Amino acid sequence: MTAVDPIILEVLRHRLWMINDEQGRTIINVSGSPVAYEANDMNTVIADPSGATVFVGPYMTILVGPLSLIIRNVLATFGAAGVQPGDMYITNDPWLGAVHQNDMILVAPVHWEGELVAWVASSIHQVDVGGPVPGSWNPHATDTFQEAPRYRFLRVVRDGVVQPEVVATYLTNSRVPHLLELDLRAQIAAANVAKERLAELLRQRGVGPVRDTLQDCLDYTEFRLRRRLRELPDGTWRSRVYGSALDPKTRRARLVPIVCTLTKRDDELFIDLTGTGPQMPNDMNSTLPSTVAHATIALTNQLFWDIPWNDGKMAPVHTHVPEGTVLNCTFPAACGA
Repeated sequence: MTAVDPIILEVLRHRLWMINDEQGRTIINVSGSPVAYEANDMNTVIADPSGATVFVGPYMTILVGPLSLIIRNVLATFGAAGVQPGDMYITNDPWLGAVHQNDMILVAPVHWEGELVAWVASSIHQVDVGGPVPGSWNPHATDTFQEAPRYRFLRVVRDGVVQPEVVATYLTNSRVPHLLELDLRAQIAAANVAKERLAELLRQRGVGPVRDTLQDCLDYTEFRLRRRLRELPDGTWRSRVYGSALDPKTRRARLVPIVCTLTKRDDELFIDLTGTGPQMPNDMNSTLPSTVAHATIALTNQLFWDIPWNDGKMAPVHTHVPEGTVLNCTFPAACGA
């Protein structure tokens, strides 16, 4: 059962889908960066008030995985009362949700009559965000302080007005600030377009049906996923592969095991990465948000390809990654690669 009439649900679902699609097209049209308009190494989402992603763009899928965590960290940092209409925040911190420092994420709350009703967000890989080497990937880094600078929720737009000192702070470390500014302006423009379209929809339909549609979409995906899992036999599967990276201290190649135990029980899935090797002394590590995002992509591509992609898809999936491993590195491990 859905909270919204099934026909109205389909109308609103497709309307929201198109709003998010326009958000992505705006980035491509406004940005002069080839990363955005040629490589499409970017993506956009619409999320519910809690940060759960509901609508996802058809671009680089890995960039979407951590966006819900980014939004939830914004709420944890500022509180719901501190997130004001017209604000936008940027971050590239891998421990807060970015896949790595080159991915700049912009999130913007959507308010209606004083109530926080949704979020819009985008992420674009940047050519260079600073650091000791061009391109911001330093294979010789032994900790994150030898990599690109991390930004934790800079309020780049306040009350609808771009803050020039924040933009200057962000651009000052890059070797190609003109490309970064083009992408940043494109992300701001895309958020503004999505917010305007959502305001039109809220004005036409009211906040109740829109809010219920967001929840219905999450519930529908979870329902479909649990039904798919019940169709599969229970069991446990194990995999062990090896990665190789150069140890910057010894200058010798070093192998690290990646161990995964996948257990399916009834309508739930358990991913256990116990046995994975310790974090590396170079930049070949992954933070927990990045690892969970990659697990989401693997499941989406291999098992749930025909189920609408939103955070409802991960509701029955439980992931365990031991801390201090190459897939859950502890701060300040290098993780740019």
